[in-house]
Amino acid sequence: MVLFGLHVLCIQHWLRELKARGINNKHTLAYQSRVGPVQWLKPYTDETLVELG
Repeated sequence: MVLFGLHVLCIQHWLRELKARGINNKHTLAYQSRVGPVQWLKPYTDETLVELG
């Protein structure tokens, strides 16, 4: 699970850097895998697709 947390921190850093540099990010990141009762990485793909319309 440590690797996933590190992945999320890297993505958050990347998004902050783009915003700070005034670069418009047209991409959306979502995670498809959900298994079992444990909370997984968010945002979930199914929820993101609904939001995007």
